[in-house]
Amino acid sequence: MTHPLLKYFYSSLLLVLLLISPKYLSAQATWMNIPTGTQFTIHELSFPNDSVGYFVCDTADFNPQGKVYRTQNRGQIWSFVNYTSHNLFHIDAPSQNTVYVNGNNGSYSVLRRSINGGQTWLNMNVNSPEGPMDFVNDSLGFIGSSGGPGNIIWRTTNNGNSFDSALIGGSPSAMFDLQYVTDSIAYSGGLYGPKLSKTTQQLGGWSDQTNDYAVRSVCFLDPDTGYATAEFVAVSSPLAVIKTTDGGLTWTQLPNSIDPAGNGWAKIHCRNTLECICVGGGGSVASTDDGGFTWNIENSGTTNNLSDVFYGSNYAVAVGEYGTVLRRVIVPTGTEETSDVPMIRLYPNPANDRLNITADMHGGFDHDTGCIRQDHSHGTDFRNNFFRCYKHRFL
Repeated sequence: MTHPLLKYFYSSLLLVLLLISPKYLSAQATWMNIPTGTQFTIHELSFPNDSVGYFVCDTADFNPQGKVYRTQNRGQIWSFVNYTSHNLFHIDAPSQNTVYVNGNNGSYSVLRRSINGGQTWLNMNVNSPEGPMDFVNDSLGFIGSSGGPGNIIWRTTNNGNSFDSALIGGSPSAMFDLQYVTDSIAYSGGLYGPKLSKTTQQLGGWSDQTNDYAVRSVCFLDPDTGYATAEFVAVSSPLAVIKTTDGGLTWTQLPNSIDPAGNGWAKIHCRNTLECICVGGGGSVASTDDGGFTWNIENSGTTNNLSDVFYGSNYAVAVGEYGTVLRRVIVPTGTEETSDVPMIRLYPNPANDRLNITADMHGGFDHDTGCIRQDHSHGTDFRNNFFRCYKHRFL
């Protein structure tokens, strides 16, 4: 009679054999349209963690109307949480329940705050700055603006109730982006000089990084390593991606990082120092997984202009005009052959209290331990993990 353990082993072995079959699934990134019910122009995203996120949108016309939407499941479903008679341009959520938005109603600018995930909102400051925002925590935040003698950074330490400010310097700029890497180190990017600036003193002490590029967005992973989407002004080239690994002392334009469609990149977001996604005009999307040395142009499925992107742990969300929300996932697309597969033979069959296994593969089978030795130079080392120390004796 066959031992009960052998029946269990046969079932387990069948599953393992399927996993190491000569065909493996290949996969690619796919962008899917996520309906939200709005046709408003979506300007910005803010994800305080990998699950919860917000976006802000408005009518972008002379009848100001702004909306805020929230997701709690990585961008799969979005719920409307706020409506206001203001155009809303920027959003920042330092935590999953605290959210700031700013904009104007045509007469004055406004900063609004929610501390309960968008259920209720409070107008914090009339005629507050309405540029890009970055809140380090729920109470400490910074907002950029342009005008007067030059570019200005505004700081609040009390949830937006009051502000102090410091001048970046240079000519007034269309300030596009602002990021605080720590509570003291920050970068700002804009259209006119200085186009990229840095401070290590939180509010003041800004210094020019480069005047060669008009910078649309910045994304730093640590104080030294950062990316920016930028236009090299001297030759009026399309927006490329530039990178620094020394805290902004030097910047290098990454090869093949220009959108081949000529639309240019509006935003870049990186989930680590190697993996980034850019989005831009005409639905253009590109990704890198090697720190910007190579770029993969992806099909977003839309020709609508994209304005912002968030790159999560195993997904991404991009937004743009006409209420466009796209979600990126990795899906299997087919199979590909591989020859690096073990040939396994079981005997005797049927077996009673003993089962022998032989395998012809790189590395061979260790009859002393009952384990398969895998030559890792051929890859597929996960097979070694599945077969690690399966004994060929069953009593």
